[in-house]
Amino acid sequence: MAQANLNTSRFTDIPGEPVYKSLIPIKGYNDKPIVSLTEAVKSVEHLFEDLQDYVKLSLQNCKKPAEGLTQNEAASIQLYTIEFDGGPSLYQELNDALRAEKRENLKPWFSYLKLFLTALYKLPSKTDTVFRGVKHVDLSDKYPTGFKFAWWGVSSCTTRIDVLKSEKFFGTSSPKPLVSSSSPAKLQPAVQQLQKPNSVPPYKQNLSQKENEIVEKLRSNDQTLTTLKIAGNDISDEGTKAIAEALKTNQTLETLDMRNNNISSEGAKAIAEALKTNRTLETLNIWTNNISDEGAKAIAEALKTNQTLKTLDIGYNNISDEGAKAIAEALKTNRTLETLNIWSNNISSEGAKAIAEALKTNQTLKTLDIGYNNISDEGAKAIAEA
Repeated sequence: MAQANLNTSRFTDIPGEPVYKSLIPIKGYNDKPIVSLTEAVKSVEHLFEDLQDYVKLSLQNCKKPAEGLTQNEAASIQLYTIEFDGGPSLYQELNDALRAEKRENLKPWFSYLKLFLTALYKLPSKTDTVFRGVKHVDLSDKYPTGFKFAWWGVSSCTTRIDVLKSEKFFGTSSPKPLVSSSSPAKLQPAVQQLQKPNSVPPYKQNLSQKENEIVEKLRSNDQTLTTLKIAGNDISDEGTKAIAEALKTNQTLETLDMRNNNISSEGAKAIAEALKTNRTLETLNIWTNNISDEGAKAIAEALKTNQTLKTLDIGYNNISDEGAKAIAEALKTNRTLETLNIWSNNISSEGAKAIAEALKTNQTLKTLDIGYNNISDEGAKAIAEA
């Protein structure tokens, strides 16, 4: 009997929702880097028995993920659905933390939430009618007809009412209360009041009208928006951060031209984070900005995992040998970049030789523009012989 209750509790834990409470929005999880599922749950491992065994099981079952998810992203969703033996399941502890007034309780979950929500927001949305159930409790007073309510936990629903009426859930032999959403609901993965991965962070208020318009376009996932040219628009780091945030979940854009703006390494770092999850962008042009080695290193790190970018133009910035070496390291493992323009920076022969060394093993780069730098004959020779 206890096991039966556990197996249905993801769909029937409505009484635990603090419907009439206003909880403080959760801040900070979105600043966490995306890490492996094994790493993401380490800070909550003490709450469970054999958690890493369930992590391994989830990863094993997600070797061929769909919808552009990585193995770790897909496994983070499956881990949420698994019923653990001999103790509370992950979804129970997570939802308890999400519904708690003490928001400090959620901090150990930040790394998992970043991975989990990044995965959910890659999934396609759907409009449908969905149902949830509740056992032996009359919630008609708590949920009067015609009102809208926010659920703070991650909600598991079903599109088929017969599922909830099955013997595994409530059965049909005797009257039992049923709570359902009888009006169309947008089936978009979300955690109420969280700073969602595809939402514009608090700095939106500092954006120009032009920057806000750009962000809204990207967030709309308009199927016709495949190229966005916003060169020479005086876009700042704040605007770049908002654009990058929208890029994390945008599924249509293939070309982004942001040359000749006011983007520094801070903005470049935000773009780099977006490149780690974006699955459609093929061309990125950010030349003639104020990007230094720190920004170049962040983008180089993203290139190690990005699987779609084919053209990167980062010329006419403030990149020196340190940034060039980081890009060189990325070229040793990157398998998609075909064109790299890093012309007119502050790269000397030392940086050029590092890139030349990378070209000896790189099999995909076809075009390299490294002109107008501080490269001597020695550096040029190394590039030529690579």
